Amino acid sequence: MQRVATSSAIGLQLGNVVLEYVLGEGGMGTVYLARHPVLEPRAVKVLRPGMARDQTLVARFFEEARAADTIGHPNIIRIFDTGMLPDGCTPYIIMELLKGESLEDRLRREHRLSVPDAVEIACQTASALAAAHDHKIIHRDLKPGNLFLVAEPTMLPLGARVKVLDFGIAKFFDDSSDASVETKPGTLLGTPRYMSPEQCRGVSIDHRADIYALGIILYEMVCGSPPFRAEAHGDLLTMHMGALPKPPREWNQDIPRAVEAVILRTLAKQPEERFSSMGELGGALRSALETATVAIPGREEFAATSILSPEKSLPGTPKSTGPVARSVRAPHTTLSGSTGQVTDAKAGKPRRSWLGMAAMMAVVAAIAAMVVGLTLPQSPRVPISPTVQPPVVQVPASPITTPDAAVVRTPPLPSAAPQPVPEPIAQPAASPATHSARKLPKGKAARPSGPVPNPTPPPKKSEAILDL
Repeated sequence: MQRVATSSAIGLQLGNVVLEYVLGEGGMGTVYLARHPVLEPRAVKVLRPGMARDQTLVARFFEEARAADTIGHPNIIRIFDTGMLPDGCTPYIIMELLKGESLEDRLRREHRLSVPDAVEIACQTASALAAAHDHKIIHRDLKPGNLFLVAEPTMLPLGARVKVLDFGIAKFFDDSSDASVETKPGTLLGTPRYMSPEQCRGVSIDHRADIYALGIILYEMVCGSPPFRAEAHGDLLTMHMGALPKPPREWNQDIPRAVEAVILRTLAKQPEERFSSMGELGGALRSALETATVAIPGREEFAATSILSPEKSLPGTPKSTGPVARSVRAPHTTLSGSTGQVTDAKAGKPRRSWLGMAAMMAVVAAIAAMVVGLTLPQSPRVPISPTVQPPVVQVPASPITTPDAAVVRTPPLPSAAPQPVPEPIAQPAASPATHSARKLPKGKAARPSGPVPNPTPPPKKSEAILDL
């Protein structure tokens, strides 16, 4: 930051460090860079002179040092020492010097962050605040200005480590107070843009107020703007208490539906409808991002069902109106369930992802063809010759009348067994007696008696037919 050399505290020696120049100014104090003769430079935060006369603010100032030192988390700034300036009434805190930029400066420069970077910042912040909540400490003033990004290449994919600053209005609570903090009536603590509905009403709060504030920050990181904006603080507080946030995907279509579901749940008006802890929120965010990374096209709308139960509506919605005019379907375990319908966030009209359905059908067809080709045994192909059917000869039941000059020989049926051909019977030479005694067919005249001339004349054609 730009060096400022007009402060009266410059040049003061506080223990082993010497104040050299001003790094910046906040709501409660001024931060100086201080040199150490042996160790690395430090940052020294000094309470504003006008606030040093208020013992309540002095106690709150030291409470910040106590809270950060008690937690001892890598995503929370380290505290080295505290004390009073030589005037004996102005407190100071010696802390680690951070090199980087605040999230507020990053958003001012880039306007909007990528979803993976925003999720990583939110997860690191949730990890720090989970440790704070385990030590019974509520931050109560979470905002982009209190999240500092320190360049650290090993912290992928962000390439930076988040440091949570300014526990100035942090509050300790114990189990006897039912894990809540009573706020003095008429007192509003926090930054209005990031205050939870219960903070806006001035009622008792718990760690879920920090969950709401982190949801506002996450919304702003992926959408480029917080969900509620108003010039007057009163209007802004009213919106926190009663207005529903616009679905993030209406601002940015690159936001996966699973991540959108997480954001909307953190912004529930009722604390019990939000995530129960910062650890649960961080796990849901990472799971949602992983689901969106490996999702099959057309089924990303079902990723939200791993976070919200089928029976539970989206939080922050009056019971009589439904879950922000949206419906979240139960999870499916088959590919066929990935082409279901999604309810439009504004009008409640079902819409279908036709492109996703077409891509899904193509993928399923390709996979089915590959599976069939790999599982069926490959048998050799044997050429099959056509079956030759024998000619069918139909034989009439009654004998066929043919001319006398034609001798008809009927071939045997192919299917029937061949009949033995009778041997021809030799005809002995007929004597007159035997010839005369031969029985003649009807209608034939008897031959004259007497010797039969030799050779015997050929039989008539009609008789040849009968012999056959």
